[in-house]
Amino acid sequence: MKFFPALFLLFISGSRAAAQKQPVEPDACVSKIPASEFKRVPVFLEATADAQSRGILPSADFFAQSVAFKLRELTGGSESQLAEADSLINWRIWGEVLVTVHRDGPLSLRVPEWSVGADALRGSSLKLLKRAIESVIASGESIALPPGSWSDSVTFGLSLVNPRVTKERKIIPVKARQAIPVFTIPVAWEKSVELTRNPNIVYPEFSRLLRSIGMVRLAFAVDKEGRVDPASIRELWPVGVERPTGDLGKSYEAFRRNVIRDLPTARFSPAVIGGCVVKQIVHQEFEFKLDRR
Repeated sequence: MKFFPALFLLFISGSRAAAQKQPVEPDACVSKIPASEFKRVPVFLEATADAQSRGILPSADFFAQSVAFKLRELTGGSESQLAEADSLINWRIWGEVLVTVHRDGPLSLRVPEWSVGADALRGSSLKLLKRAIESVIASGESIALPPGSWSDSVTFGLSLVNPRVTKERKIIPVKARQAIPVFTIPVAWEKSVELTRNPNIVYPEFSRLLRSIGMVRLAFAVDKEGRVDPASIRELWPVGVERPTGDLGKSYEAFRRNVIRDLPTARFSPAVIGGCVVKQIVHQEFEFKLDRR
């Protein structure tokens, strides 16, 4: 994460792929959504990595193919036909498994904090994904670190994603770098949260003096009224990236404190699933950039 001399200009951004992995908080309404509000869609497996780890993605893609074939096997499908996995997993697909490639040692995996809730769901798709990954690792499949890598380990993510379905039953395709189909499930139509009022985030005076810029990544919950839950806000620091030190570190901390403090001034239209207004977890980037005008 870098910081450079700059004038203040705040950008709020987020990737489409990440948005598809953002969970909602289920309630009694969601559990009673009628079958008429569902549409069958394919579910895909994708490998992702932070900017600093993208060199591992070509190898991660081959590993993902092996995991995808194992998922098809576990759900009763084959290389040429996808199984209907309704009886095996919950239709609320979200969560991620992080796979770490070590210079001296076998592959290891873990579930990041934001995905722990998915792991606890009854009929969890994340548990099925972990089972498939563990089976592929146990078979002896391994990954080499990218050529020229100076690190002793590199981490990438594997997650299941599905197309979104609108209220009009239109399927919005998955936007992923390389998505591998694994099975099908029926999903309820949905509408994600939408920003209706930007947060009033104050540029830190310390950063202004340094004329520095940077990016803060946060996860937070938007409630049914479209408000940010202050207690839910937490930082998403990239895996394997060292935190800045000295004045740059102080500048980043000033950015982070102000974003966390001022984020609740934002307003959203709440998420909806199958007609049920729900609480949703949002992953968002807040970027302080140079105004070149």
